[in-house]
Amino acid sequence: MSEKYFHDDFACNLNKNYNQEYSDPVIAKNCQYRDELQNVQRQEGNYEDVSSIYFRNWLQLTNLVVGCAVLGVVLYRQK
Repeated sequence: MSEKYFHDDFACNLNKNYNQEYSDPVIAKNCQYRDELQNVQRQEGNYEDVSSIYFRNWLQLTNLVVGCAVLGVVLYRQK
């Protein structure tokens, strides 16, 4: 989801009594989609956070391995 939606993008926000049952199924479906979209955006944010943490951990591990190898070579040559 590259676009963010605002509250005025949904048809059910035009009516202030959106908690009531609608006789129009299209508006009811729009309200249901709006409620589900908030959960999807929250889950997507959590996934992006986890992905960046996972990538950062791999970079740190690679950095530590390379640093240990360089230090090992330097210490070996010092003898």
